[in-house]
Amino acid sequence: MRCQGERVKTVAFGADSGHGLGGMTAGNSMGDEDHRGGAGSHVQLRTGLNAVRGPDGALVLVAPGGVAGCDVETHEEPLHPALVAGTSIAALLETAAAHEPPVTPFEVLEFLRRLDDAGLLVRDDTAPGRSSRRLGQRLLRATHLVLPGTAFVPRALGRLLPLHALWWVGSVGALAAVAGLAAALLAGRATLALGPLWLREGDLGALGEVALLYSVACAVLSARGFARALTAAAAGVAEPRAALQLTGPVLHLELERAARRTVPMPARRTLALTGLGTIALSAGAATLLWLAGAGDIFQRIAAVAWVLLLFDTAPYLKSDTATLLGLLARLPQLGRRSASYVFRRMFLNLLRGAAAGSRESTYVAVGSYWVLHACLGVGLFGKAVLPSALARLHDVARSHQTLAGGTLPLLEFAVIGAATALAALLLVGFCGGLLGGVIGLVAQVARMLGWVDRPVLGRRRAAAEDEQAAFVEAALGIPFLAAAGADVLRALAQRLEACTRPPSAVVFRQGDPGERFYFVRSGAAQVILEEESGLHHTVAVLGVGEFFGEVALLERVPRTATVKAVPVARQALELLSIEGPAFLQLVGALGGSSHAVTEQLRNAACLRNHPLVAHLGTTALRTLLAAVTVEKIETGATIVRQGDAARDLYIIRDGACSVRVIDAVAGDREVGRLGLGAWFGEVALLHDGRRTATVRAETATSVLRLPASAVSAVLLADVKTALTLQRFAAERRRGLAGGT
Repeated sequence: MRCQGERVKTVAFGADSGHGLGGMTAGNSMGDEDHRGGAGSHVQLRTGLNAVRGPDGALVLVAPGGVAGCDVETHEEPLHPALVAGTSIAALLETAAAHEPPVTPFEVLEFLRRLDDAGLLVRDDTAPGRSSRRLGQRLLRATHLVLPGTAFVPRALGRLLPLHALWWVGSVGALAAVAGLAAALLAGRATLALGPLWLREGDLGALGEVALLYSVACAVLSARGFARALTAAAAGVAEPRAALQLTGPVLHLELERAARRTVPMPARRTLALTGLGTIALSAGAATLLWLAGAGDIFQRIAAVAWVLLLFDTAPYLKSDTATLLGLLARLPQLGRRSASYVFRRMFLNLLRGAAAGSRESTYVAVGSYWVLHACLGVGLFGKAVLPSALARLHDVARSHQTLAGGTLPLLEFAVIGAATALAALLLVGFCGGLLGGVIGLVAQVARMLGWVDRPVLGRRRAAAEDEQAAFVEAALGIPFLAAAGADVLRALAQRLEACTRPPSAVVFRQGDPGERFYFVRSGAAQVILEEESGLHHTVAVLGVGEFFGEVALLERVPRTATVKAVPVARQALELLSIEGPAFLQLVGALGGSSHAVTEQLRNAACLRNHPLVAHLGTTALRTLLAAVTVEKIETGATIVRQGDAARDLYIIRDGACSVRVIDAVAGDREVGRLGLGAWFGEVALLHDGRRTATVRAETATSVLRLPASAVSAVLLADVKTALTLQRFAAERRRGLAGGT
C-alpha cells in the first residue's frame, strides 16, 4: 500500500480515518497466537457501580465516590443486566437484536463508547493507559467529598433557564475582563492590581493576608463550580451533584466529574465558556470596583482572580480554554499536539519546504499561544511573585530571629514557606515546559543532521541453518508468505541475513526508505508512530517470530513508523532480513501464480497497516484475508449508492474516491473525499443497513471488500475495533447531516 506521496484529505469523514502504518507493519506468527493482545471481546461493568434513577426516571450508573458516571437511555436498559454479568460483543448484539423494538448495533456500540469514556467499562484487551486512568480516579476519590444537596439551587435554577442564555456568562465575563484590564492600564495601576500577591505586611499581617487570599481563591473557584452546575442542569443532566474537592491546594465546591461527563457534547462548549466566564467576570468586576475606590478587599479578589484566569486560559492544562480550543478544532489534546508541532515538526517542515495544511496552521496558532502563555507565566511568577515571597519569608525569619518564640511565629513561617514553595513549583513547571520544548527542537535538528539517534545498522551475516528453519516454520503460518509455498520460502531463507541491535538502537526511522523485510529472531522491538504534530506513540511491541516491513517486498516506500529495540538492559534484538527485490525475484519464478502471491501480499499489507486491524492477531488476519475480495473500479464509476441496502465494509487499497449526498435542500453535493487506506460502509453496517451516501472513484481505484459476516466475526467481536467503527460512524453521520 502506498502511503507516501499525495494524500487525498478527508473533509466530512475525518482526515485520519484511513491512514495506517504504511511502509512498516507487523505480522504475527502462528506459534505465538494473538501475541499483541488478540481480540478483546469480553466487556463488563466495573464492580461497585450504583444504579440510581433521577427524578425524571432516567437510570444513571455512578462509580464509587461519584468520580465517574453515565446516563442510560431507555432503549439501553435491557443491555444493563448482560454487562453486569459480563458478556461478549457478539452476545450483546444478539441480546439487542432480540429486544422489541430491536436495538441497532450502532446504538449498542454508542452505549459501550459512553461507558468506556466514563471509565465504567472493564475490557479484556487492557488498552494502554487504563491503569493510569484508574490511578487518577483513585486520586480523585481521595481529594474530593460528595456533599448531597449542594446542587439543589443550581439544579432548580438551571431547569428554568434555556441553555443558550448561559452563553452570556462567557461574553459578559470576557467584556468585564477586558474593561478591567484596560482601566488598570490607563490608570497606571496594572501592577498594583496584583499587589496582594507580594505578601507584604498589611493590617492583617502576613499570615492573615495568606489566609484571606486562600479564602478568596476558594470562593472564586466555588462560584465557577456553581455556574458549571447551573449549566449542567440547563443541559438536562439529571443530578448535577457538587463535590468538595482540591484543585492543587485549593479546597472548593465543584461540579462532579461524573456530571460533567454526562453533559451532552453540544453543551460542553457552553459549560467551558461558563467556567471561564465566571473567573473572567470576577477578575474584571473586582478590578473595576477597586479602581472606583470600593475597598482593598476588591484588590485582593482581583489579584487572585487574575492568577486563576491565567491558569484557566492555559492551553497546556486541563482548562476551560483547552476544552474550548479542542472542541472548536475537533482535535483531542490540542495543546500537547500544538506544542509538539511547534517544537518538533515546524522547523523541519520549513527546511523541507513542505506546505502547511489547515491542521498544521491550527497547530502553529495554538502552539504560538502556548509559548506566549508560558512566557507570561514565567514572567509573572519569576519576576514578581517568587522574589516577593522569598523577601517576605526572609523578613519573617529576621523579625523573629528564632522560631522558638511561640506557635504564631512557627505557623506564620510555615504558611509563608508553603506559599513560597508553591510559587517556586509553578515557576519550575512553566520553565520546565519551555525548556522541554527547546530541547525537543534541538534534538530534532540534531537528528536531521545525523548527529544523534541514527539507525544502528550493525554487521550483517548470512543466516545459519537453524535460523533459516525457524523462519520457514514461522512463515508458513503467515497468510501472505504461505501463499508463496514452502519451496520458495526455503529458497528465500537461504538469502536471509542476520544482524543484532543493542537495546534502544533504532532499526529504521519513520521517513527512511523501505528496502528490507525483517523477522524477529529473539528479543523485542517497539513500533513507534510519529503523528503529524510530532507526538510519538508506541503502537505495538513485536516479539519472537513476528514480522515487519513487508510492504518493502513490493516497492520501495518510505517507512511510516520507527522501529527500535526495546530499551531493556541485556536484551539485544536479533533480526533476520532480506531485501525486497530478492523476494520478488523468487516470486517471479512462479510464473502465473506470482500474481496471486503479490495480490495476497498487497491485501495483507493493506490490512495489517490499517488502524482497524493492526492490533489483531494472526487468526483474525487469516479470517479477513480468506473473506476479502478485491474490486477494481474505473474512474467515475460508483462503488456504493445512497439508499441501497448493503452491509459490506470497504477499504481503499489504491486510488481516491469522492463522497456525495443527495438531500431535498442542497441537492447533490460533495461532502468528503477519501484517500489511501480510508474505509467506508460502517454507517450502514451499524445503523439500518442503508447506504447514507454515494461513493464514486475519482481515479482508477482498488478497494478491499469485507463482507458483513467477516466484519461481524472479526471486527465487531473486538471491543477496540468495534468502538473505533462506532466513533467514525457517529462522526460521519454528523458530517453528512451538517454538510461539512
